[in-house]
Amino acid sequence: MVIADARGTIVLTNDAFDRLVPAACQPRSLDDLLPLFGDQAGASQQILGLMQRHQTWRGEVGLTTTTGDSRTFLVRADPVLSSPQEILGYVFLFTDLSERKAAEDARRRFQVGVVERHRITTKPLWSQADLVRRELLANIVGNAQLAALEITDGPDLTRVPEMLDSIQSSVDRATELLEHLLWYSGRRPPGERDDH
Repeated sequence: MVIADARGTIVLTNDAFDRLVPAACQPRSLDDLLPLFGDQAGASQQILGLMQRHQTWRGEVGLTTTTGDSRTFLVRADPVLSSPQEILGYVFLFTDLSERKAAEDARRRFQVGVVERHRITTKPLWSQADLVRRELLANIVGNAQLAALEITDGPDLTRVPEMLDSIQSSVDRATELLEHLLWYSGRRPPGERDDH
């Protein structure tokens, strides 16, 4: 969070923002924030609109962090007014979207890796084994989709990529085992019993 007075002088930042910004770049005014933005020209226009026309600013921005990498943040900037024409200052809130973006990427990978790769084919069923394979595969993928839905709807976004990758690995192993079992069951002569 960043709070600035009516002239754009920064009067307060919270600890989360201080950890985000490199120590050498601690801003003293709203203009000092510009080097942190990936799109400095766009940020400059937004800050100008905020200060001159009292327009709020909402959007996703890339910010350079203390580690030197660029991360995506949701920015919300509002003028603080005491009357329609009198500005007291400005409040900027930055919400890190890295975990949400990582969770969305994991969902896409899961969709491609599990659902698309193991999609039930519409080819004709040539044997009883084809029917069994289709039904079992449908159950595996269906259960994986339910598990993924529960994970992605949960509050802990930090673990979503790891958990979805784990489900995908489980589906891959289950599908491979299913193929081996069906191949093995089709290789035995009719009527032969397994005494084990």
